[in-house]
Amino acid sequence: LTMGAGACCTKRPEDIRTKLLDVAEDLPVSRDLTNDAETEQVLTLATAMLATGVDIEEIKKLAYGSASEKPLPPVLISAIGAAESKLLLKKTPPHHMVCIFAMYGEQNRLRTKAEHENGQNLLAQAILAQERRRPALRSRDPPCISLRSISFQFVSMADIKAKLQSMAAGLPVSRDLTNEAETLQVLTLATEILSLGADIEEVKKLTYGSESEKPAPPVLISAVGAAESKLLLKKTAPHHMVCIFAMYGEQNRLRTKAEHENGQNFLCIKTKQLEWLFAGEEGKTWEMLAVDDGCPNDSKGLAKDIIEKNGLKNITILDLKNAYKEKIPFFMDRGLDEACKKSRKGGAIMYGLQYAASTNVFSPSAVPKLVMYTDSDLSTDMSLCGLLSYGILNNGCSMSMGARYGSPGTFLVKPPDQGAAPHPQSHYEQPNMMKIVLRHYVRVRLLPMLQGIYDTQCAFKCFRAEDLQAVCKDVKSMGADFDMELLLCALLHYRKGGVDQAKLCDVAGTLFTEDFAESNFMASADDPDKNYKTYGGMMDALVGMHERFIEPDSEEAKAAKDLAEFCRGMPWETYKKMHDKLNERGLTLFDHPFALDELKAAAA
Repeated sequence: LTMGAGACCTKRPEDIRTKLLDVAEDLPVSRDLTNDAETEQVLTLATAMLATGVDIEEIKKLAYGSASEKPLPPVLISAIGAAESKLLLKKTPPHHMVCIFAMYGEQNRLRTKAEHENGQNLLAQAILAQERRRPALRSRDPPCISLRSISFQFVSMADIKAKLQSMAAGLPVSRDLTNEAETLQVLTLATEILSLGADIEEVKKLTYGSESEKPAPPVLISAVGAAESKLLLKKTAPHHMVCIFAMYGEQNRLRTKAEHENGQNFLCIKTKQLEWLFAGEEGKTWEMLAVDDGCPNDSKGLAKDIIEKNGLKNITILDLKNAYKEKIPFFMDRGLDEACKKSRKGGAIMYGLQYAASTNVFSPSAVPKLVMYTDSDLSTDMSLCGLLSYGILNNGCSMSMGARYGSPGTFLVKPPDQGAAPHPQSHYEQPNMMKIVLRHYVRVRLLPMLQGIYDTQCAFKCFRAEDLQAVCKDVKSMGADFDMELLLCALLHYRKGGVDQAKLCDVAGTLFTEDFAESNFMASADDPDKNYKTYGGMMDALVGMHERFIEPDSEEAKAAKDLAEFCRGMPWETYKKMHDKLNERGLTLFDHPFALDELKAAAA
């Protein structure tokens, strides 16, 4: 079409008419309502007319005909009417339009021309017209079509806000991961949110809180996250998702609340969360790998019983001891013994990752396979896996992960009486706030591939299956600290492959519920300086990682040389003095730009 913006550089009537006649030459004499392209052409022409800035009344005089001239073709006349309608709409105050039509006997015109000779695809055409009328809708899912009320529903934000407030009424202040009804209510509410047909970003604004308003109850925030995850999963191409978690010491959380006070029935709940997420998604499938690494309480046997009793599908139970029996070099080189005592979660996850990369028990070979790992408990809902899929398949990042804190959209919940603490509140409430800030300051300067990643230890990471062998081969730890090393190995692998920093890792905010009742990694000590010693030791450890993962002759190494020297071998007493002095400045965010001289002065 030649009537785009700038094509008509004059507003003289004779030139405008010439342009209209040029366009009209290629248009049909009549209208064919079964021709989708022709109907859409009306809107394209209308947009082109508006772009010229020509007075619509002048265009009408030249196109509508007269006593001596015939009107121009009906497609062009329709376009002029649409352009005038849009101009008039711009002059109206905000309002809501309900468009009603009857459906009796429309079984043929509802179809496309390819499906029936009289098909007009009328529902899709009506939506297209509404989208052209309201461009802001283009980035959203199509408006909700309710065949029961026979209407297109553009729900007002006031209605949505009232609905969300109604959902929030009566919800608990915090989260109880042992309450199955509460956990499954997240999915019910997410389904209700999706049925509203509202822009999920607007829903987040109404529930995530602000400087003047507290966030909604954590059950509702979890539901909003699940709804967003399902919307994003719909936009992904067919793929298979493998979900991995470790099983050591999980004999209590595997059970129901009726069977144990800390029971979460997590195998059944994780299954229901994934079933809900993937329901209706043709070509998109999932499976779970539960990996035991020497649990003395037979978590593996209990899990098998639960699977059989409840008829759970798509779950495989793995045993790290088989890696020892088979003398798999990766694990033997890292000192794996027959009892798996060298593994504290890390060995189990690494075994699961390698198994997922090399087998196709449940996954179709013709589609991409993504592999994620998470914690065994219900701290992070599995219904959020759509965020991970979208980050890799649609955002084009090499890997994806969740975040529990450090950025907008993250929430920390501390049961039993605290609600969802958003960023930066969750950060400011940390008893180790300045220690975390200092760790991040040193980390991103010595390991610049971590830019934009605040929660490196978050156990909600996802990779393409074909990358895992290369990513995992240099991971040395099988302990609880493997998270950080695996992340660094992955980022370094992708950087060496030429991936830009912005496309290394997609990070999605999540709601995370802390669960200390059955944690396998809690520690206690009477030493009042234990935290100083732990975080102080991280300074020297980060220098070691810097020397391992950053080329010594690189510009990055040169830029970090003075900081590395300052942190290398730092005594914990020096770290404590520096921390306490800097802590006097009060609330401090992750990215505070300390100067190295400032750190040195505080440590002196």
